Amino acid sequence: MLAGQELARHDLLGGVGRTAQLPEHTEGLFRSSYPSHPPYQREAFLKLFPHHERFVEGCVKRLRGNAAYHLRKVRELVSEWGRDNVDLVLEQVVLMGACNIRAVRLAGRRTATLPPV
Repeated sequence: MLAGQELARHDLLGGVGRTAQLPEHTEGLFRSSYPSHPPYQREAFLKLFPHHERFVEGCVKRLRGNAAYHLRKVRELVSEWGRDNVDLVLEQVVLMGACNIRAVRLAGRRTATLPPV
């Protein structure tokens, strides 16, 4: 039935659950377009918000591996809300001690609904 047909281009693997890693298997796969390495995200965040080191430290302390994601999401809010508004919201969030993107978004929405002083 399959005589003479090529079934695989790798050696026979022994054991249950073993897989062969061929370079062709990963060609064309989507990779995230941002470096998720925490030191890069930290540097990029502090370049945009140099006086919010406490937010970064709180983020890293509480979220550990997910800190890079939260720092990137806060930076993305700048295009939507503007740098000054995000800066103001970050100050409020640091005072509350909640250093994550959810708290930033909630504080930003709450600030946006308040009448101007």
